[in-house]
Amino acid sequence: MSRTQAPYVFFDKGEGKSIWVMGTLLTLKASRQTTGSEYAFIERLAPPGYGQPAHIHRLEDETLILLEGEMSGFCGDQHWKAAPGSFVFMPRGVVHGFKIEGTQPAHMYMILSPAGFEGFYEELGVPAKELTLPPPEPPDPQKKAKMIALAAKYQLELQGVPGVLEKVVELFV
Repeated sequence: MSRTQAPYVFFDKGEGKSIWVMGTLLTLKASRQTTGSEYAFIERLAPPGYGQPAHIHRLEDETLILLEGEMSGFCGDQHWKAAPGSFVFMPRGVVHGFKIEGTQPAHMYMILSPAGFEGFYEELGVPAKELTLPPPEPPDPQKKAKMIALAAKYQLELQGVPGVLEKVVELFV
């Protein structure tokens, strides 16, 4: 089986495709196009209190490597607390979620395997004007509808009581 991929990719600190999405800054370092769809590698900065509620990725595994800050979360029936240097692997098909703890932003690396889900962030977000957390924005009904459609497109399922997806969307758009 042959793969199509770029022969070599290099991004220095602060380089890559930077996106403001869901109140966070993402910098895409490797994607489907550069890894032959094997994985996506993302650098993410998230503010204190940011979280992702219970959800399931149907197509990809998600790995987090915390560089700065504190996080807590769960995967299936296991709960975890992460400090700088922590590695968290959350396999596809297993419900998981996390929250940024403390008063400092969390700086992390994310690996999505296989690649593809990075398209969710690219389609939902906007190009970052600078490498900082985005400014707060008022709720936007058009972004809400877009996020709901993209969750379905990328086979992202939010778990819990009915209406959870709509409530989560309102927090970020």
